[in-house]
Amino acid sequence: MGTSPKYINEGDTLQVILSPDMMSSVKSTLTPAVDNINKTLIALEAVIMKLNSVIGPNRKNNIESIVANLNTSSQRLKDLLNTQNGSLAKH
Repeated sequence: MGTSPKYINEGDTLQVILSPDMMSSVKSTLTPAVDNINKTLIALEAVIMKLNSVIGPNRKNNIESIVANLNTSSQRLKDLLNTQNGSLAKH
C-alpha cells in the first residue's frame, strides 16, 4: 500500500506500529468477549460442582462409560460415512 517499488521476499520481517486508537479498539472489542467467557467458565464450574455432589462414584463411572461408547460410535459412524474410503463410499 506504499509507494516503494521493492517487493517483500519470503522470510522478510515487516515492521508495524500500532496506533493507540487501534489498540483501544481491539481492547474494547475483546474485553466484553473475555468477560463473557469468564462468566461462562464460572457458571460451568458451578454446574460441575453441583453435578459432582449429586452423582456418586458409580454413576460417574457409568456416565464416563456412556461418553466413551458415544465417542466410539461417533468415530465408527465417521469412518462409515468417509467419502474416500468408508464402507458407504465403496457402493
